[in-house]
Amino acid sequence: MKWIAGFMIVVIVILMVIIEWQKMSRQMKREKTAFIVLVISGVILAYLLLLFPDVPGPTQLIDAVCRPITNIL
Repeated sequence: MKWIAGFMIVVIVILMVIIEWQKMSRQMKREKTAFIVLVISGVILAYLLLLFPDVPGPTQLIDAVCRPITNIL
């Protein structure tokens, strides 16, 4: 069943990229680069959460980094 979810992730990402890419003009090179980087990082995170559902999310990382700072303040 995980392969179905993985396939759906790919289909949704492809549709999203096709729709959004058409809205961007040729002069938007930085925006396209940022879009691709964010899409790839999102796909990687989605697959990690699909394969390893107990992986801590980004909020736990931010909490681990900021907790010592809040204790000092």
